[in-house]
Amino acid sequence: MCGILRQEGVKTNLVETIKETIKSQVALSQLKASTTIVERVKSELAQRDWAAREWANLRRVKLEELVGKASECREYLIEHMRAAQERQELPKGDPINDL
Repeated sequence: MCGILRQEGVKTNLVETIKETIKSQVALSQLKASTTIVERVKSELAQRDWAAREWANLRRVKLEELVGKASECREYLIEHMRAAQERQELPKGDPINDL
């Protein structure tokens, strides 16, 4: 009788060990899946952030160019008016087309 009880105890311990192993493996699989999802989200957000920064930088560069050309147009207009008033040759290279 003791031998049977001992064998049942060993079997019970083995079953419990298997159950715990399966639970651990399932938990590990879920953790890996969660980690993969988190990494994908992080990557997507980082890419969106990079794209937003690139667009902001491009807009800044283009606005600087626009302001520079507008300034050239103003200077050209002032020079044009001065030359007209003094009956001198009008300046060449109208920057309005570049603007």
